[in-house]
Amino acid sequence: MGRPLPPDIAAFYRFCNGFETDDALFKLKSIDWILEFSSRLAEPRFELADYMVSSDVWEVVLHPTDVASYSIVNANHGSDIEVVLTTSLFDFISRYLDMEGHYDLYQWYEVEKSRSV
Repeated sequence: MGRPLPPDIAAFYRFCNGFETDDALFKLKSIDWILEFSSRLAEPRFELADYMVSSDVWEVVLHPTDVASYSIVNANHGSDIEVVLTTSLFDFISRYLDMEGHYDLYQWYEVEKSRSV
C-alpha cells in the first residue's frame, strides 16, 4: 500500500491473518486480500471486513500523515453517508464478538449516523 499499517492493525495481522465466521459469512479480510485489492480504492483506505461475500463492507481509512491514526467506516456501499464507527480495530472486533455479530454492527452504524446528522 506504499505505507506501513497502523501499529495495532499490524500487530493483529502478525497474530492472525484475518478470520471467517459462520455468521452470514462475516470475515476480517486476510492481509493478502488487502494487499491485492487495496489499489482499487482511490483514497488511502482498504476493506477490512465484509459479510455475505461483500454484501456490506467495513473499510479502514488511513490518516494521510499520521501512520498510527485511522478510522473504521461503513457507507452502505455508497448508498448512505459514510459514518466513522471507531478509530480502533480492538473496538471493532470487540463490538462484533461481544454483541450480536454483524447485526450489531448495523445498529452501531445507525446510532453513529444519528449522532453525525
